[in-house]
Formats: sequence, structure tokens, C-alpha cells
Amino acid sequence: NMIAMGDYNLREGEAAYEMIAAVYREAWKTAYPNGIDARGLDLSGEKMIDHIFIGPELTVEDAFYLLAPESATDHPAHWAIIGW
Repeated sequence: NMIAMGDYNLREGEAAYEMIAAVYREAWKTAYPNGIDARGLDLSGEKMIDHIFIGPELTVEDAFYLLAPESATDHPAHWAIIGW
């Protein structure tokens, strides 16, 4: 069981991201395979640098991304509901 989260400064398609994604799942992409949530927030492709990676035995019930300035910082707030 593994959860790793943070500002990776990695974008989908970069070699380091692809190495991690080959073993672990990205929470946002697991919840929203096309990269777009129910509110219409589009984080597909190279738009995300903050990630939550989970081990294959975990599930993602939902994932959230709050962009600046609503996040009250220069970074987005990113969290997920993860299940066993």
C-alpha cells in the first residue's frame, strides 16, 4: 500500500512521470480518465505538475483540484478520497 503526493514538477509524457505511472496510478487520472472532472476542470495532458500516486491495490473514490487563487497559495490544492 503506497501513497505518494506532492509537487513533482512532472508532466504527463515526461520520462520520469512515465516511469512512475508505469508502476503507480495517478489519482486524478484514475478518477477522471479523460482528465476532465464533473465541473469541467480540464487537467488533461501537460497541465498538471502536482500529483497523488497510489499503489495498484488502492482505489480512488474521488479527486479534487483547486486552482490558485482559490487555493490561497501559488500552487493548487490537490486531494483525493482513497479507499482500500
